[in-house]
Amino acid sequence: KPSGKVPGEEQTLALANPAIRKQRWDVCNVCEHITNLRTCSQCKCILKIKILFDRMECPIGKWGSV
Repeated sequence: KPSGKVPGEEQTLALANPAIRKQRWDVCNVCEHITNLRTCSQCKCILKIKILFDRMECPIGKWGSV
């Protein structure tokens, strides 16, 4: 049965280093789009989880992937 994966196109999730995670959190924590539940009103992500991974990006360009 075909897997549907293209060889060489595997994606991995790696953790961003602690300094990057802190920098992202500092930006998100004062952003006008953070909700009382600490989610982003633009992408609907739980920010404490989203900032952990190196390939994540802010949907409005305040921080990018590493």
